[in-house]
Amino acid sequence: MADRRYPLFTGGQTLTRDDLNLLRDFLDGQDQVLARAIGFGIVAGLTGTLGAPDDAGRRKLTVAHGLAVDQPGRMLVLEADSVIEDAANAAGTASFDFIDPAQGGVTPVLVFFEGEPQAPQCDETGCAGHSAIRTRSATVVLAAGRLKTPQTDFATEPLLRDESPLTIDADGSVQGNFDRLRDAIRARLAAAGVTLSQPSAERLAQLTISGALLPAIRQYRAAFLNHVLFAALDLLRVLALSTPSPRDATAPGVALGWISVEAGTPTWRPEYRHDFEPPEGLSNALLGSGALDPPTLMLNRLESLVRSYAEPAVPAPQDPPKPAPDKDDFHKCPKGKKALARLRMNLGLKVDCIDIVYPPAQIRDDWRNIYLEEAPVLKGPGHGVIGPVEIDVLYDIDPLDFAQAGVFSLHPALGSKADTTRASIEQFIRDRGVRPDVLVRTQAEAHGIEGFRVQGAISLGDTLVLVKDQHGKIVEIGRVPNQQALKSAGGVLAEVGTEAKNAAASALKAEQAAGGVMSKVQILETSLTRLKSGELTEFPALGGLAQQVANMVTRSDVDVVRKDLRAEFDLKLAAQDTKVVSKVQALEDRTQDLQGDIRRTGEHVEKFQQSILDSVAKVTAVEEVNRELTRNVDKALEMVKISHQRVDDILRPRAVTPRSVEASRLNASMVDFLGTMRRSLVESAPVDRRDAVRAELAGGEEAFDELSRHIERDQPLTVSHGEELSTLVESLVAAAEAARLPTAGLARLRGAADALTERLRGPS
Repeated sequence: MADRRYPLFTGGQTLTRDDLNLLRDFLDGQDQVLARAIGFGIVAGLTGTLGAPDDAGRRKLTVAHGLAVDQPGRMLVLEADSVIEDAANAAGTASFDFIDPAQGGVTPVLVFFEGEPQAPQCDETGCAGHSAIRTRSATVVLAAGRLKTPQTDFATEPLLRDESPLTIDADGSVQGNFDRLRDAIRARLAAAGVTLSQPSAERLAQLTISGALLPAIRQYRAAFLNHVLFAALDLLRVLALSTPSPRDATAPGVALGWISVEAGTPTWRPEYRHDFEPPEGLSNALLGSGALDPPTLMLNRLESLVRSYAEPAVPAPQDPPKPAPDKDDFHKCPKGKKALARLRMNLGLKVDCIDIVYPPAQIRDDWRNIYLEEAPVLKGPGHGVIGPVEIDVLYDIDPLDFAQAGVFSLHPALGSKADTTRASIEQFIRDRGVRPDVLVRTQAEAHGIEGFRVQGAISLGDTLVLVKDQHGKIVEIGRVPNQQALKSAGGVLAEVGTEAKNAAASALKAEQAAGGVMSKVQILETSLTRLKSGELTEFPALGGLAQQVANMVTRSDVDVVRKDLRAEFDLKLAAQDTKVVSKVQALEDRTQDLQGDIRRTGEHVEKFQQSILDSVAKVTAVEEVNRELTRNVDKALEMVKISHQRVDDILRPRAVTPRSVEASRLNASMVDFLGTMRRSLVESAPVDRRDAVRAELAGGEEAFDELSRHIERDQPLTVSHGEELSTLVESLVAAAEAARLPTAGLARLRGAADALTERLRGPS
């Protein structure tokens, strides 16, 4: 504990060494308190590099100079690089309570060092009366074993490892053991010391599904229980992240990494070090959680979710339908209400604007990894504490309100008569300036519609599907998402074009047929005229026959033939016209429907664009807050610099030069960009191609992790990382090909990748 006493000087006093030393101790203590308020661990530098084997096969480890703060808050300044000559055979002699010797290997630890008193620099007689000089610095010592970290392997969490969300099959049936999942959630929360309020706990315990319920109620309960599962996992993950790390130690020091030796070969493991860790108050301030710590926020969200669960009153499956609801019975949740609902959920209050997203028939196989990928190493407070995982990401489905048109609940419609309820829903949507698109179908018909998904909350721009039973009452509700219409627009246009082409071909064929018939009639008229005029008398054998035929066939006969042929042609042409008109009408109907879809989507996109502008304004405000926060942190760091000006002098020429800072920033930006490309390829790929894209990206996973770890240590990338970069680029190109991007774009991407790979690998 720092000495809180300090001397008070007045004129005429006699100063003793105790007075002056007390002043020194007080100022030291103030510096340590300030340092503890800022954080603990490695601040800058202190990275390790394992060299190549020498002629004797030995490899030396070089620890770069830098700055750290130890447990009592003392500044540890390593002024020059520290070298461990033979890393494989290094022996640890120091002992620390944060190092576990049973793990083997050796851990370099940076410790506070104060040199022996030195004689003062003095040319006067009687220098013995001057104060001696001591030097404060830091040195690296070796300890046998590995750092005891508060890391938590969340992959071993029982609720994540052993349980799976429920799903809704293509025919609307719930798949999975509802009661087992419910009991597993309750048991795991109890084991973790999480206590829900009595009403919420009772409501969750009594929830079950049975055949005596309408399909929609069974589906709603299954979707809700999945939300409870995900909220429980969010809470358990934050609890693991919030495990405090030890700040006190019998022998203070900062672990720099771990030399792991297997079969005589040393490996440098930088992840086992004391990363810089801000205190809890600063962490919460940076996270914006204020007085509520992250575990409390997640517990409140879980409590609010259970408290807010409400089912509509519906008749039994065998009962007749209830009266149709009025349009005012439906409840819309605009963005403003949703924002307010999120705030209320953070306080554990009941909300009426919550979207329960229904699961698809198949949930992505890697849904568990999402809880690990966003925070693969779970450490103390402030490290990786993040918000809840988005459910549409877990389900790998399109967002519920893709076009930002607003969402409303269809639960009031359940159990009512489908045909009359449809009018109320259409009027509700029409009142909000959106063209309604509501279908009434049987269960078999509904589940046969392309893109149909069971859902309780519907976007205003979706195609709504009311599923009725044999009594005509609504037993299930669903949607065809508006983004489904966008995806199928190309197919619709192609089909419309084909129909138009067929109609034109039919018309041309009819015209050609008409020309052929009239030509034959003209030939017949010409032949009869020649017979009558005796033009065939040059054939005596035919003369008599020709005359007889001429006498028999008169002009009126030709008119009769022409009329008969015309009548027959008119019938055929009318039939052909009917087909053409029918196809053209179908073409017009399809075009009108498509125009309606495009018009609705355009309206939603305009609203979406406005929401983006609103978001930009909010981001600008947040950026201003961040700038203010940065200025405050800069002031705090300036106080540290004033107290330890020599630290700034030491680090300026060696640890962080402008060139190395710029290189680190550029490299970090490049790795961050490559990571963004990896995520974007998965998100932009068609749903049926995403597994193939992920499989190709897996080939570069290890290389990306290695580059990310290197950047996290503030080390610039060098030529030695060319192989990792090449592997990562190859995996990105392969993933782009798996996503079936346009051929021209793939060719350019492949050419650029080959050129980059050749440069990274250097001359052969």
